[in-house]
Amino acid sequence: MKGLLKSLLAAACVLHLSLSSCSSDSPDVEQPVSTKTYEVVPYVWSDGVTLPDPTLITGLTYIGNEFNSNRDGFVIRNEARFEKLLELKKVNPDLKVFFCVGGTCKDGFSSLAANPAKRESFANQCARLIKERGVDGIDLDWEFPGWSGGTSADEDNFVLLLKAIREKIGSDKRLTIAVGNNVDGIKVKECLEIVDYFNVMTYDMCAGATHHTSLYRSYRSGYTTVDETIKKILAKGATYDKMMLGLAFYGRGNNVEFKDWTDYRDIKLRDGMKERWDDTALVPYILNSKDEYVIGYDNPRSLEIKCDYLKEKGFRGAMMWRTECDDAEMTLAHTVARCLLNK
Repeated sequence: MKGLLKSLLAAACVLHLSLSSCSSDSPDVEQPVSTKTYEVVPYVWSDGVTLPDPTLITGLTYIGNEFNSNRDGFVIRNEARFEKLLELKKVNPDLKVFFCVGGTCKDGFSSLAANPAKRESFANQCARLIKERGVDGIDLDWEFPGWSGGTSADEDNFVLLLKAIREKIGSDKRLTIAVGNNVDGIKVKECLEIVDYFNVMTYDMCAGATHHTSLYRSYRSGYTTVDETIKKILAKGATYDKMMLGLAFYGRGNNVEFKDWTDYRDIKLRDGMKERWDDTALVPYILNSKDEYVIGYDNPRSLEIKCDYLKEKGFRGAMMWRTECDDAEMTLAHTVARCLLNK
């Protein structure tokens, strides 16, 4: 009997040791590490000088290109800079380079989208650019259908334009569009059946001396917030995985102490200024010596929070406007790469 008891005790000890060695609390067991990464695709300005670090991003979008005089094609602006960006593929062979046409209140989209012959011509030029220059996709920045010289037909015609481009470039090349809080003139569901994703411009959401990149609403927020803009687009049929969250590398100032547009690298305290943090909006801002609001912006802390928001909701990744606005150390670019690419 004693022999049997000893045997049972020994077996129990062996089982206990075996189970303990597989426990998630055991220091000897390597914990699983998440391998999920996200796309990080900044806009790069045609008139800029600095180049993005190709190891900190997964792609880039060349912005600043305009329509030709007939409004049935486009003109590549600053060919030399465009070539330098394409050469970044030699440093990062996985880097995707996208070509964008459009910009703030650009005329030409409405007449282009309304004319079948012009749509065909434009789509053909997009396809030639991809084939001849090794571009990986097309981005359209129409701000905004139905506005700024547009018509009520823009909503339907935009879908037709996207269909024409998709037919010419094929399903293996990227097609994207930039959208903002103003999506009333966009058929979201229909567009998302054609494009790969939306680049959501969640910045410039200011009205006077207010935050332009509030994640959530506080009394210092502008006319909308990041979260409110996203919810508005979701309500029209979008899904998180078909959106890139926009991140701003610049601030919006009061045009006294800081310019209305101030690059991140130029946001520095001086003359009794104080940096403050909004615990509700989750962004920083600066007050002058009189406690007056002088600029709102994003810094590494607020970008980390936005990246956490991005991951929690399940966005495809982040779009940044623009890498040229970063400081010499590329502080903001490194922050995003660390948060989303584990770099």
